[in-house]
This record gives sequence, C-alpha cells and structure tokens, in this order.
Amino acid sequence: IAEEVGYNSQNGRSFFCTSNNGILVYRSRLDASSRLTWFDRSGKQLGTLGAADILLSPSLSPDGTRVAIVRADQTSGSDIWLIDVSRQSSSRFTFDPAIDSNPVWSPDGTRIVFSSNKSGPYDLYWKLSSGAGNEELLFKSDNAKFVTDWSSDGRFILYNESHPTSAGDLWVLPLFGDKKPIPIVQSS
Repeated sequence: IAEEVGYNSQNGRSFFCTSNNGILVYRSRLDASSRLTWFDRSGKQLGTLGAADILLSPSLSPDGTRVAIVRADQTSGSDIWLIDVSRQSSSRFTFDPAIDSNPVWSPDGTRIVFSSNKSGPYDLYWKLSSGAGNEELLFKSDNAKFVTDWSSDGRFILYNESHPTSAGDLWVLPLFGDKKPIPIVQSS
C-alpha cells in the first residue's frame, strides 16, 4: 500500500491513520536531523553544539558543562550520548539495542535517570553521569514509564506512566524509604 512510512523510534508508533470510509493517510519517513543551537535571552543565535543528527530530549547538566541527548536510529532504537559543551565532543552513555530515552540529570549532576524498554515495557534506570559502571534498574512495573523531572532536593523523580485506562498518569518516585511510587494525577 505504501513504502517508507515514518514512525517515532522512541515509542514505535507509525505515522498513519485510517478512516471509517477506507481512506489511509500517512507521513513518509523524513530526515529528521536537527542540531543543538545556543540562543541568548533575546533570541540571538550564539552558536551550535555538536553535529547534526536525529537528536531528541536534550537535557543540560546542572552546571551547564554537558548535555545528555538521545540519538535515535530509525532501524535500531536509540541511545543516550553526552556532549561536552566546551570541547564540542560526544561520548556514548548507554550501549544496548533497546530504546533509551528521556535523560534527566540529578540536581548535583552525578547521575542520570532515563527510561528504557530493554526488559519489556519502559522502566526507569539510572547511571553515574561519569559513565562509569552499568546502569541500574531503579523502578519496574507492568506499564511504560517516562521520566520527566528530578526534584531540586534530589529526593523524588517525576514520571509519566502509560496506563490502559488513561492517557497517562503522573507519578512521583521517592528515592528514600520504601521507594513506593505516589500517584499525583490519575485521570482518564
């Protein structure tokens, strides 16, 4: 019917839809290359960072020296990379065939939490921002979870959870005590 139909490599959803009367609409695969660009507060472009690529979910480190970025590959998922701002160099942070996404820095810059589908539904993982060691599973459940933020005091991680009966619920994961998630917004 159609070739080169585009899709979102982060969630696997294709860009097409059908109507009840049989009409099919789709968006073809596009070169979605982008480039990180610095702007001042007035909107004046100051410069660029790194090479053009399929870049998603940029997250600036608390000290402003590094950027965590998702490099997507239309055929093999995505990994998180770290870009050193002053050196204009990048290094790979995750190394698996899964889709790793939504990197968020800890307030002190020592860790990065992210979502990954390496074990089925997207779960929460974290890793030292130095890149040393392997990522550790932080929280697992039956539904896909996507990190959105880390509290400024470092005690909580905010995430969105896809649930079969809702469009997405907002939860907070305490990083202390029993680490039992707390629902913030649950709604259809």
